[in-house]
Amino acid sequence: LTKQQYNVLRILRGAEEHRLPVIQLRDRLIEEQPDITRLIERMIKKNLLNKYRDNRDKRKFYIQLNKKGLEKCHALDPIVQAWGMDMFSCYSEQEKTQLTDLLHLIVPKDKNENT
Repeated sequence: LTKQQYNVLRILRGAEEHRLPVIQLRDRLIEEQPDITRLIERMIKKNLLNKYRDNRDKRKFYIQLNKKGLEKCHALDPIVQAWGMDMFSCYSEQEKTQLTDLLHLIVPKDKNENT
């Protein structure tokens, strides 16, 4: 699984009913993904996601995290968390707090805050 694919799993896990329209999913990705369609198709082939049309607007597609995708996301959580803890273990609590405060200044919690 690539980091972009893990990010898709993580985003969908936090979404209502574990699903989002493709455009909203794309907008929530950490890194810009110009070829979101291909990324999603690869994940569908791995049986991690389901894709379906909106009943009201046939142009709109939803992507939903399925059971296997949810299990994969949960299985990777401890690995990702341990990596993050290890990466910042050399910093004091004060330095971590300062870094977090600085990051909040340059990266809003919600991309839509500045629009």
